[in-house]
Amino acid sequence: MDKLPKYLLFISAITVAVLGGLVFYYTSQSYFADSVIFDDEEGVAILGYDPVAYFTEEKATFGNPLYEVNWAGAKWRFASQEHRDLFAKAPNDYAPQFGGYEPVFIAKGYSSPTDPQIWTLRDGKLYLHNNEKTKAYWLENFREKRTQADANWPHIRAKLHYRETQSE
Repeated sequence: MDKLPKYLLFISAITVAVLGGLVFYYTSQSYFADSVIFDDEEGVAILGYDPVAYFTEEKATFGNPLYEVNWAGAKWRFASQEHRDLFAKAPNDYAPQFGGYEPVFIAKGYSSPTDPQIWTLRDGKLYLHNNEKTKAYWLENFREKRTQADANWPHIRAKLHYRETQSE
C-alpha cells in the first residue's frame, strides 16, 4: 500500500514534465509568426532574392549563395555580407510579411506564391505580390486587407506547416 502513492507521484511527475515540454514546444513554434516561408524546391526563401535590399536599395536584388543564413526553415540569400549581417541581427525586420505569400490572397483566406520582383514597402514592412493588379489592390485597400490578412494568417500558416510536415 505504501508503494502506490510513490508510484502515483512518479507517474504524476512524468506527466507534468511531458505536458510542460509539449506546452513549451507548441508555444515556441507559434512564436515564429512567419515560420512557413515561400521557398523553392531547394528551400531557398523568396526564390533567392535579398530581403534587405528592398529596404536599403529599394529594388529586388538577387542574393548570392556565399552570403546565406538559415532562418525559419529556409535559406536566405543576400547580395552582400553587410545585408546578411543586418538580417541575422533582426530577421523579422526584413523578412516579408505572411511568409512571402500574396497578402491579398491571405486576406481572402488562402495562400498564393509571389513574384519577388513585384513588391511593396508599407509601414516599414515588406510585402511580396504575384502581379501588378494584386499589388495595386493591396495598396488601395491596405488597412482593410491588412486587418483581414492578420486575422487569417495564423490559420493559413498552420495549414502550410501541416503540409510541410506531411511532405517530409
